Amino acid sequence: MQWILYVVFLIIHQYVHVLPGSGNDDLRFEKLASNYYYHYLFSTNVDLFQNSRAYSQFLAMLYFLGRPHVLIPGLVNITVHTITVILFYKICMHVLNNSRVSIITVTLYTLYPIYIFTTVITLREMFIIMFIMLFLYALLKLHLTKNIMYFFICLSALIVGSVFHIGLLGLFIVLACYFIMASNLQLPFRVMLSILFISSFIIFIANTNDAKVQNTINTEDHTKALDLNSRADYLSVNESNGLQTKLKQITFFLLKPFPWEVRTFADVIGLFDICVILLATFLALRLYKKTKNKRILIVLITVYGMFFTFAIGTYKYGTALRHRDKVAMVLTMFINYYIFYKRRR
Repeated sequence: MQWILYVVFLIIHQYVHVLPGSGNDDLRFEKLASNYYYHYLFSTNVDLFQNSRAYSQFLAMLYFLGRPHVLIPGLVNITVHTITVILFYKICMHVLNNSRVSIITVTLYTLYPIYIFTTVITLREMFIIMFIMLFLYALLKLHLTKNIMYFFICLSALIVGSVFHIGLLGLFIVLACYFIMASNLQLPFRVMLSILFISSFIIFIANTNDAKVQNTINTEDHTKALDLNSRADYLSVNESNGLQTKLKQITFFLLKPFPWEVRTFADVIGLFDICVILLATFLALRLYKKTKNKRILIVLITVYGMFFTFAIGTYKYGTALRHRDKVAMVLTMFINYYIFYKRRR
């Protein structure tokens, strides 16, 4: 049903009316995919006009197996979204062990308008979400079964996912926090593994040429291009590249726009998004306090680990909203749990 619903929106987008969000990133991904396709076919030079290339290369390989078509990117994204629905359902079941709440949660996840738009148009968002959910699912299974195979699935999801978006390297931080806070291993092994994963994160970040990561290390180059009169940006060109700036970025990522800054419909959506995240986090912590269910803690560690990683490379309202939505919907299971299971009439 999810696949058919999204295909309807895909046909509307391609043949009837362009959906909101199209016209910038999606056109660049499509253009680069076309460039790679002709490179594979005729060995022409590739015009590498952007840093994010893995998604376009993947689409180009699919084109190369047959021929380019406007529906291919959308159909691929919709199929990937189907995988995320299945993974999300399994995650909810592992955490809450309630099929009714799980079904309601993944139904709302499927009907979420922003996911419909970012899936149907040519964006890599669903690939990023799929790898994050695969990582979380494998981490929960590792915690439950102690099967080492799931540890390697976690690493595979992390490494392959970081090819599509460098921010998924932050899952190294999630692994470090998991072994310190939730693992049942002996303390010396937990500390040793945590140090290993944090070191891996630092080494990868220090040695990558990805422009997004370089901006997190050196904000001066990025902020020179910021417009002080634009509400889209929340950092000044005068910000220093230090701890205070990083703390401000993390705070703004989690809380912007503030209630007194709401002026447009986009601001209303952003504020609603933040309220949902804060409410879900409160309910999750409340449930964890009562049950001591470490699987709840694993979900929170994963979500906020990704928030932290995305925050240190984010400088704008819109980008923060898009990055929050990559993982924020995972938290809605706790709201649904209290509404549909714990509520007393």
